[in-house]
Amino acid sequence: MTVFEEYFYLVNGLIGTFLNLIVLLIAYLNVNINDKPRQIIVINMTLADLLTCTIYIITRSYVSIFPQFLCYPYYVLIVSSQLCSCLNLLW
Repeated sequence: MTVFEEYFYLVNGLIGTFLNLIVLLIAYLNVNINDKPRQIIVINMTLADLLTCTIYIITRSYVSIFPQFLCYPYYVLIVSSQLCSCLNLLW
């Protein structure tokens, strides 16, 4: 992995994490679940994307130095997080 790719993943992961945290903050401050159940979907999708930014994008540059026994749980977390995000789109 080149230096550009490493910085690309780190910068975009941090930006994505920051923006998803802002969306979650806005959603939690203005939540009205009884009136608008769609807000639950937005919160779930944002949380799934936040986990993806935090777990996958930021650590993408360092996957090659992870111990091998952590690879399976790492990719299970990524896939399950993205499946939750996609399933919320269908709800």
